[in-house]
Amino acid sequence: MQTYISGPRISRFLVDIVSTPEDMSRGLSGRTFLPPRQGMLFVFGNIGVHSMWMPNMYFPLDIVWIDENKRIVKIEENVEPCSGNHNCKSYSSVYPIKYAIELNGFDASRIGLNVGQQLSF
Repeated sequence: MQTYISGPRISRFLVDIVSTPEDMSRGLSGRTFLPPRQGMLFVFGNIGVHSMWMPNMYFPLDIVWIDENKRIVKIEENVEPCSGNHNCKSYSSVYPIKYAIELNGFDASRIGLNVGQQLSF
């Protein structure tokens, strides 16, 4: 399933939606390319502090952490890929969240995303 993300002062972008544990665990792993202005929206089953890692990734990503009100609470920019699946760094939302978006590295700033922004999806 896909949807568009939009908000004040940002360019609209397309995301694949994942919400099952299997799809969330796989994420963007194994992909060699992500088209510009596209990403993946993770919908967590509960509100809480969540973490992500990047096993078998081939390109850097931005991770945008979003609370239950669809407000951006944290952005991790240009997270380096982990080519294997051992000793990969884990990234934490730090704050309670309901959603996360993965985008190409530096796309969050290109699109105009900032902490505190309200998104629509």
